[in-house]
Amino acid sequence: MKLKTTARMGVLAAALATSFAVFAEPAIVFDMGGKFDKSFNEAAYNGMEKWKKETGKQYLEFEIANESQREQALRRMAEKGASPIIAMSFSMASSVEKIAKEFPKLNFAIIDDEVKLPNVQSLVFKEHEGSFLVGAMAAMASKTGKVGFVGGMDIPLIRRFQCGYEQGAKWANPKAEVFANMTGTTGAAWNDPARGGELAKAQFAKGADVVFAAAGGTGIGVYQAAKDGGKLAIGEHITVVQEVFGKVFNAGTEFKRDGSQFDHLFKDGERYQVGALQAQAIHTPGHTPACMTHVIGDAAFVGDTIFMPDQGTARADFPGGNARTLYHSIMQVLSLPDTTRLFMCHDYPDKREVEYETTVAAEKAGNIHVQTGISEDAFVTRREARDATLAMPRLILPSLQINMRAGHMPPADDNGMVYLKLPVNAFAGKAK
Repeated sequence: MKLKTTARMGVLAAALATSFAVFAEPAIVFDMGGKFDKSFNEAAYNGMEKWKKETGKQYLEFEIANESQREQALRRMAEKGASPIIAMSFSMASSVEKIAKEFPKLNFAIIDDEVKLPNVQSLVFKEHEGSFLVGAMAAMASKTGKVGFVGGMDIPLIRRFQCGYEQGAKWANPKAEVFANMTGTTGAAWNDPARGGELAKAQFAKGADVVFAAAGGTGIGVYQAAKDGGKLAIGEHITVVQEVFGKVFNAGTEFKRDGSQFDHLFKDGERYQVGALQAQAIHTPGHTPACMTHVIGDAAFVGDTIFMPDQGTARADFPGGNARTLYHSIMQVLSLPDTTRLFMCHDYPDKREVEYETTVAAEKAGNIHVQTGISEDAFVTRREARDATLAMPRLILPSLQINMRAGHMPPADDNGMVYLKLPVNAFAGKAK
């Protein structure tokens, strides 16, 4: 379960815009995290959209991607004659003050800070009082007596949110336990969903069943972690993949290579339960060192091992892959009862519709690479020859950077932007 708090500055922004709309087109400058941050920015965006719908008029907008853009964006709006210009963050205070002095005939507004100029409206709140109510509701809703708080940048403003939340939780339940974490100490802390998700998951692991985010765009990761609910599991050999590609992408020491981004690491042969269904994880490397096959009842989800009979098998030329290892993994799959249903990870049809299900018996009878009678050496020769003709998949480099982080984007750079790297000379001869 999660609780979200949305401040009412969206309504204030809309009202403010309405009051000055007769003079000029209003503008709003969203801070880092973007207008869909599930927080202050989005509340204001919804308010502006409500104003646009009700009045039939337009407004200007800009989303800040890094700190240097704050003053630039405000000046650009002022040069266009927009009024009022609404700045959606305390971090814009100095920029608002500067630009408001340069354009004294225009009106400005700022959220969460005070700029003492006659043409600036300061919209401030008693953060601790609002979050007190959130904390009280969190403690009342919690079934475990444990609640969490994820803050953005570690500043007094967010500490006030934390303080009010903790006091509210204790007021509702004196025995309540509150876990609190701040995302970081720089502006990038407002736009790091991956870190937000990690912090929330850590709090869930401690028993928290309600988590409050006061973290801008970082809160999206918190909400996603709550939405996902269950545990994220992968084969224990993901550590090999993380080690290899952590080096390829120069991920640095902050990128953990121990699989800790996942909630659970399956061991070969491990049995587990999904609801009332009994399942078993089987380590089937070859395509990569970490590939797994999951057997549930009379069905097996074979991952990157074997394909539909007319398509053969997965390639084995990725880092850590091995054609001979892949052959033995496929033999494990084909040792299951002939009636076992096999569900494919991929299909690459040429002259037929996409298919996703076959059987062990059908693979034994007709797989072009490993049907009964094809030897290990023959398979290896054919697989390696085929792999030598294949280009690198178009999306493998960006997808690997996310997959090795359990589905999260890389951390934001010091300018608040998130980048996917392109190591152009890492796989010479393969990339196209």
